Amino acid sequence: MRTSNLVRATALLATGCIIQTPNPIVEDTFGTLDVSWQVGASGCDDAGITEVELAIGNERSTFPCNAGQGTFELASGIYEVAALGLDADGFARYEGSVDEVQVFDGQATSAPTIRLQARNATLDVTWRFDNGELCGPNGVDMIDIALFRDNRIEVSLLTECGDGVETLLDVPAGVYDVSLLANDPSGTALFSGDASVDLLEGDVGQADVTLTAL
Repeated sequence: MRTSNLVRATALLATGCIIQTPNPIVEDTFGTLDVSWQVGASGCDDAGITEVELAIGNERSTFPCNAGQGTFELASGIYEVAALGLDADGFARYEGSVDEVQVFDGQATSAPTIRLQARNATLDVTWRFDNGELCGPNGVDMIDIALFRDNRIEVSLLTECGDGVETLLDVPAGVYDVSLLANDPSGTALFSGDASVDLLEGDVGQADVTLTAL
């Protein structure tokens, strides 16, 4: 039996032919995904949104906001759908997303309706002393920052005086009075200052405050 197998193998090699089976071609399979949205509580016009930008995987497209939906052709798989609401100048003012939306080969799928909410703003607060001195000579080591809206504190924090600037993240859009107290090591305010700022959805704003002695 062993001799027979050896003879057959030798005969095959002698022909000089090697037979290869080609790998099967795997093609991407596609389906369609319909994405709908709702902007805020009252819709596109009241929110000042003219277009909605949708991002799905490597695909990105913009649709008129009042169209209410957009359609993508995608390879079958599971996707996250991210949406931005753009104003007439192209600034992103609203945002929303849905996760784990599955697209099936040859089928039309509808994603859950995306609710877009107002994006928070970012505010850079800077300060200086009106006497031209720095924090140390003025006996100040900490700055107490508070954002007031309708006389209620919406955001507050303590930061080191010597930095000269503090960035506040995730500030809801609105009109604020920015109030600063410059404190000595015991926490007693020695200087104060304020400024007003109007932040729109998604803005990057700045408030420059001059501190004067109390």
